[in-house]
Amino acid sequence: MLEVKFYDTVDDSLLKFAVIISQSNGKWVFCKHKERDTYEVPGGHREAGENILETAKRELQEETGAVKYEIKPICVYSVIGKTRVNDTGEETFGMLYFAEINEFAKELHSEMEKVILMDELPENWTYPLIQPKLIEEWERREKGEMQMRILVIGGTRYFGIHMVNKLLEQGHEVTIATRGKTPDSYGDKVERITIQRTNEESMREALQGKHFDVVIDKIAYCSNDIRYVMDYVDCDKYIYMSSTSVYNPKHMNTVESDFDGYSKDFVWCDRKEFPYEQIKRQAEYALWQKYPGKNWIAVRYPFAIGKDDYTKRLLFYVEHVIKSEPMYIDNIDYQMSYIRSDEAGEFIAYLVDKDVKGAINGSASGTISLREVIGYVEEKTGKCAVLNEHGEAAPYNGEPEYSINTDMAEKIGYHFSNLKDWIYELLDYYIEQVYKAECKVK
Repeated sequence: MLEVKFYDTVDDSLLKFAVIISQSNGKWVFCKHKERDTYEVPGGHREAGENILETAKRELQEETGAVKYEIKPICVYSVIGKTRVNDTGEETFGMLYFAEINEFAKELHSEMEKVILMDELPENWTYPLIQPKLIEEWERREKGEMQMRILVIGGTRYFGIHMVNKLLEQGHEVTIATRGKTPDSYGDKVERITIQRTNEESMREALQGKHFDVVIDKIAYCSNDIRYVMDYVDCDKYIYMSSTSVYNPKHMNTVESDFDGYSKDFVWCDRKEFPYEQIKRQAEYALWQKYPGKNWIAVRYPFAIGKDDYTKRLLFYVEHVIKSEPMYIDNIDYQMSYIRSDEAGEFIAYLVDKDVKGAINGSASGTISLREVIGYVEEKTGKCAVLNEHGEAAPYNGEPEYSINTDMAEKIGYHFSNLKDWIYELLDYYIEQVYKAECKVK
């Protein structure tokens, strides 16, 4: 798993790379390496004796053949996680630049096969989890986006933490509204409001008369939860954390329009009046039918998974294989979608300044079956899963075979990672954690 962060400054000694986002006559400049069929932004390692600007100029000239150009610094970036050039996974730092290239050399003398000018960003990136985010950050800073006042209802655990940290990294003024019972690590970087989320009087007292540019509601479940925010807080945009559970049923290539938000089944309800999937539908019904004139987004995710997953649903399968504990699985061969927890948080943060209204899906690209998951754990551990109808019911039982279409997210510039690029690393982590826990018990 890779994480990309941005800083205004760091100690110069930490800067090991320079990357140069480049354009020429309004077109993007990309390089194609002789040994790869993908495209990349020019950049490379800092050499001994160079200052980081010298590195940027040298790499730009070598990889693009730039002869006449203007170059300026944007910010510092960092990458956490193992890459082709970092086998430790520790945080590494580089300087991000922008160059306008006015003239190219007639011949290219480097490891690059050719330089390509593009009207649109490529689909086949050499570093798909890194360089698109660098361009995104440059675009954000280039637009001079204003700091926003953002209220986050929830945001103190799981992917809400990734979301809040991303909002802070983007420079926004963040207020979190919670019960005040879950500790957080934000310190004085956020303001805090104490609420009782399911109590209308508490919500009115806490929110009435306040204005926020954006409200992100992580913990709304039912239609009344929606009303308690929309009727009392003044905001320019409301982002609701919905779920792919609203689809009835999910299926392969599930798209946003598969859910009818104008169903006549709408009622004002509390959380305990219906099963989970029904109350999430009622929450969306409220938005579609009762607040059609408001600027709102309903973000629909499948199961979020990651090292920080407090639900331990995926961990269930790893534990049961390693411990030879029987489990009952009713959908072992069904292909299903997931989203990585950090991307779940970051995508919501990405939406705060995007011109989007209505529902939008988020999901890692690709699918996997539980048989593939279990098979991998068996192969890595030498253990055999015990599957029978008398075993403990598995967490994902009852889920259909499905995949989640993210074309809409792609159209606004967000590219989710491929599921199979990181899920096996996550399973390795779970395997290690289970063995560590067993050693402690012994």
